[in-house]
Amino acid sequence: MAIEVFISYAHEDKNFRKALNNQLMPLKRVGLVSVWHDRMIAAGTEWESQIDAALERCQIVLLLVSPNFFASDYCYGKEAKRALERHHAGEARVIPVILKPCEWQIDPLAKLQALPEDGKAVTSWKTHDHAWVQVAKAIREIATEGSKLGSISKSEQLLEERWTHCQAGVSEKAVECAEEAARIARHESDKKTLVRALRSAARDLGDLLILERPDEFDAKKITTRIASHLSELETLDIPEAELYLEKALFARLDKRASDALKYAEEAETKTDNPETAAQALLVQLQAFWQLKTPEAGLALQERISSVMEKIEKGNAGLVLHASWLRTLCKAAKSNDEDIRKFIALVQGLITDGQETTAHALIVVDEVVSEFGRANELERVRSLLKLALELALSMREPMRTATIAIQTAEVEAELGDELEARKHLGIADKWIDTLKSNGDKKTWCHRKATALATRGRIESRLARKIEESDYGRSLQHRRAAHEFLKQALVFIDTHEADLVGDFGPFRADLCLQLGKAALALGQRLEAADHFQQARTHQVMADERFQEIAVEASMREADALLFGGKPDEARTLLEEMVDAPWTTERVRNDVIRNIGWIDEHVLSVKEWIKSEAADRIRNSVGSNPEELRHVVAEQTRPLVEWFREFPPKKGAGHAYSELFDIWGRGGFSRIVAAAQGYPLDSISVDATCVADIRMWARVFCPLYDTVIINWKGPMEDGLALVPMPDNLGPPGEFGGQGYIRTSDMLKGKDGWHVACGWGNFLPKDVSEFLATEALPLFRSGRLVLLPAPLIGCTQSAIGWTDNLFVDTLLGGVVKTAGMGAGDMSPSSRKAKTSRLLDLSVVSLPYFDNVPLSILDQVLNEMVEGLLPLRRLVQETLGSRHLREERWDGLRFHFTDIRDAFRQLDERYRAMAASRPEGAEWRISDLTGAFSAAERPKDTPGLDPMTDLLRSIAGSKPDLGPWIPFWRLREAGGQLNWTKPLDNRSEPPDEEARRRGFSNISQGWLFPGDGGPGMASAFTF
Repeated sequence: MAIEVFISYAHEDKNFRKALNNQLMPLKRVGLVSVWHDRMIAAGTEWESQIDAALERCQIVLLLVSPNFFASDYCYGKEAKRALERHHAGEARVIPVILKPCEWQIDPLAKLQALPEDGKAVTSWKTHDHAWVQVAKAIREIATEGSKLGSISKSEQLLEERWTHCQAGVSEKAVECAEEAARIARHESDKKTLVRALRSAARDLGDLLILERPDEFDAKKITTRIASHLSELETLDIPEAELYLEKALFARLDKRASDALKYAEEAETKTDNPETAAQALLVQLQAFWQLKTPEAGLALQERISSVMEKIEKGNAGLVLHASWLRTLCKAAKSNDEDIRKFIALVQGLITDGQETTAHALIVVDEVVSEFGRANELERVRSLLKLALELALSMREPMRTATIAIQTAEVEAELGDELEARKHLGIADKWIDTLKSNGDKKTWCHRKATALATRGRIESRLARKIEESDYGRSLQHRRAAHEFLKQALVFIDTHEADLVGDFGPFRADLCLQLGKAALALGQRLEAADHFQQARTHQVMADERFQEIAVEASMREADALLFGGKPDEARTLLEEMVDAPWTTERVRNDVIRNIGWIDEHVLSVKEWIKSEAADRIRNSVGSNPEELRHVVAEQTRPLVEWFREFPPKKGAGHAYSELFDIWGRGGFSRIVAAAQGYPLDSISVDATCVADIRMWARVFCPLYDTVIINWKGPMEDGLALVPMPDNLGPPGEFGGQGYIRTSDMLKGKDGWHVACGWGNFLPKDVSEFLATEALPLFRSGRLVLLPAPLIGCTQSAIGWTDNLFVDTLLGGVVKTAGMGAGDMSPSSRKAKTSRLLDLSVVSLPYFDNVPLSILDQVLNEMVEGLLPLRRLVQETLGSRHLREERWDGLRFHFTDIRDAFRQLDERYRAMAASRPEGAEWRISDLTGAFSAAERPKDTPGLDPMTDLLRSIAGSKPDLGPWIPFWRLREAGGQLNWTKPLDNRSEPPDEEARRRGFSNISQGWLFPGDGGPGMASAFTF
């Protein structure tokens, strides 16, 4: 008896119905099937009752699925609904026949096994006849089974249910259905269904292995089950090529790339089916990836092109094309034309309806990830724009927001701020849609991610423009800090609504927030965030221990440079014994502990030692002792200048290596200045003319003028004469110099020494050794290269002078600023309040030779004392410190009077000088001023923060720092090349001898330095 077949179709697809009817004609002629459709209704009869009767009678219902079918209320709303009811009741068999690409894989059709094979639309085949032949063949096989037509077998129902789980991404449930279907089919001797079930189970188990990432024991059990299914497949009637393909897929999954290659090649050569050949070539490409020889896959180009022509377009073609593009990327052989072709292919497939947008987006995402790993950001940007185009057409808020955020991150990395902000705006729009749709959990997840991403993007933009536009870079850093803080507050507020385990996400967010705080110089806040990042969860889970390690190391750095070296050392000691600390990390930690002990704690302890107290007390009881301490520290250099004078007509023999004046000399000068800080002043200089002017202006007013050299410096290896007495008795000081074993001939107490150090310009060292030598020798003038005293340089200028602000007590400071800095716009740009308390006229000899200035000052000492006391009383006044401006008026009145008296005294001295020694009197307009200290001025040099960590007991000096501002001194800084105090050893031998790129030997109070050799034979 013939099996009755009902064809349900939209009338717009009548040509497809005719083509199917013609293909079924051979089955009708042999009496195997009879076909019914609505064109068989006789004229004048009640057509709806005729359809209902046929639908109830027929045993096979073919749904010709297309966009037209879904648009027909009668086809989809009535015929399909009733057919599916009979299908689920076991009364009929419903088979979707996919005519055109469309989103048919949704309930209730998604649970059904569709035709042609794998639901590939008829229009996607090379010719429609090839598709119809396969449909007719499948219907013949179903009709031949006869007895099974009245109901769907349990195994087939399970396979349909398995497909539903696959679509939902629930691999474990899919495996259960496939393996149960195999058990039933095996029991019923249904070999065809058994083959389908075993292949499905093997592939679903593979998906489970990839997605779930089980531990080694469970993974072994899964691969054993896959191997068992493949062994059973070998005993069944399965085409040889199909069996080899399954073996290849399993071998690739089992990381047996060589076996995967062998099986895939067999499958490719033994099949006539282009779809099977495409899958086999895909496995070969992926096997080459596993073998880390992607370039070997390039040899498959002709075979891939040949198969691509046969399968033409659609799913298999897109995946193979994408994998070929990924191979080109891995082999570093891709170009922009390859990207353009791929984008055009995807857009063409979507436009022609030969590929679903959802699947195309999955494939594009994989290609994006590949080029992202290769850091080919321009190509990633092009691919992400395609992905965003696809996502926007799908109107899926979550997906669209995710891709928009990805795109913004790439734009930021490429430095395109406008595009980055545009895509962030797109992301925000779709995230808001999630909220308005009532999807609170998804909204919370994506909102938190978006805020965190905004912070990362601002950080990227800051790094990109740091050198070219430091001001904007700082704005970006502040924005990054703010967004990351908002993200942390958000996830803590919405913790109950966040999906999944958000602990690692929060830890990573704290890590990023700590970095943002560091970028603003907020060390202790950063340390707190890093501490929050290293939670018990991330430290206990191997997947996240990298976060814990980085957070711990950065917290230690933040504590160290935030002025808490003891706490930093304690944390590092805990890391040494932590179970999650690897050997490599442990070695780094031990080295850091040693560095803290040697370079920080030793100096910090010395600053608090009895030796330092003796220096402070001696200066406190006798201010002139300050000059004596400074002179003692520069004595070895002065001796050097004397022992190695210039040679006539041959330039000079003075070394520019200015850290020669003694290991620990810096620390002793600090202790001396702390003894009576009001008797020293720190000024900036960028050229010899600056030094000369500051000496003439300030040496009469202060016992010691400390010049911060902010001009050019160089570093390099030096061979220099070195005195034995550089440093305390029995010590050989200097910044990491190695002394030769032999004395320097003709110079008792001198050796040749080799070291890696910092060089001043020759004109500066020669100036100090000749014209300025009397002041230098007496301790009235000392020059310190700015990097050595905690001053750091950005693209637009120097940071605060830590030497004065912190180490010396922060009571006196000068800044070489132009008159334009008085303007309101300038004050606004600097975001710091500037208040002029009193403007004065500062007289000085603008042409007095420095070689005799020391003598002149000795003659004037009694007359200068009253003026000095007035200045010191004003600067040390509680009125100034507490901002009681009215109480300062009498101070400033007295100071102005004193400066007038000084001017008169200078003029009298000038008039009494011997004939031929004409001295000119000039003046500078200066001001007692107060400026608000910025709260987040970042230091870009670790030395600034190192000095802060050893600065003593005054980390906070209040919001106002009084300083001298010389209005007409000029010299505004606009540097583009940062300075530092690098001590980079030239070779491994130097490293072995104890030099390192963080060795700052000038800090040490008389220490020989790490690994210092007392003598070395060249």
